[in-house]
Amino acid sequence: MVSACVTGATGYVASELIKQLLSKGYSVKGTVRCPVDSPRVQHLRDTAQSSSGSLDLVQVPDLQQGAKALDTALANSQYVFHVASPYRFDGDPDLDIVQPAVRGTKAVLEAAAKQKPGVKRVIVTSSVCGEDFL
Repeated sequence: MVSACVTGATGYVASELIKQLLSKGYSVKGTVRCPVDSPRVQHLRDTAQSSSGSLDLVQVPDLQQGAKALDTALANSQYVFHVASPYRFDGDPDLDIVQPAVRGTKAVLEAAAKQKPGVKRVIVTSSVCGEDFL
């Protein structure tokens, strides 16, 4: 079975991606801040039950904690879809969006590089939040 990890699983884009991967029979690990937060993850569990794939929700409270926080989520994944992105904005775009996004992406890439036998491909997406700060 083909395996993939999707960061930010409860987000709109990630949820649709997970739905498509599950429909193709993938084994998917989705990162979430709290896997027992039923209202936020129930739609993912419902999708998995009616698909040919499998879903495992892995708790990663903060991608900025570094690659070690992602080891379980990326273990045995052939593909990594980094969809998670900061969305909290308290006034300083560099501190609130850019720096956390860079640290999170770096953590995902470092975790993927550590996986053996290895991740075949990492796909990094962005948020529309990034458009205003380029």
